[in-house]
Amino acid sequence: MFLTGAGAVAGTVEMLPSLSSTHQPFRFVAMNEDDECRLRNLIQISHDQNRREHQFIIKDRTW
Repeated sequence: MFLTGAGAVAGTVEMLPSLSSTHQPFRFVAMNEDDECRLRNLIQISHDQNRREHQFIIKDRTW
């Protein structure tokens, strides 16, 4: 179970080889439809926010 700003997301994960002593990569291998939808929405919101921030930086950059 992973806690997010939009609630918990439950699923079965596979732990991947770690390249760092502070981060543990993983991938979801199974998840119910509601949790998958919640996770997809969170990823989309994060992506959109990052894109807006990047566009703001580029717009205000002095060339």
